Amino acid sequence: MRIKNSTKKKQIEDVKNKSEELLNKLEYGSFDTINEYVRVLADIRNLRGKIVSLRDLRYTDLTIVDSLDTRVKEKNEEFSKKSVWSSSFSQKDLSLMRIG
Repeated sequence: MRIKNSTKKKQIEDVKNKSEELLNKLEYGSFDTINEYVRVLADIRNLRGKIVSLRDLRYTDLTIVDSLDTRVKEKNEEFSKKSVWSSSFSQKDLSLMRIG
């Protein structure tokens, strides 16, 4: 039982660390190409899948899991909106360049 608890804690800690790392990257990183946006969005989806899988662990502290899920979900929505704006801005620039 002790081994299972330490393994569970390690899994939660690993996902928590990956969440912090990705959230910091979203907050302070710069993304200049559409490929960078797509890559980060894929990383977010992957992380959210890992967070959801934590719910399947027996006797998991759901407050921790819910907190992680909420934070990552909010950043995902914020970043998605930012990437849509950025890509539409880039398209506008491209169309102006073709005209001019």
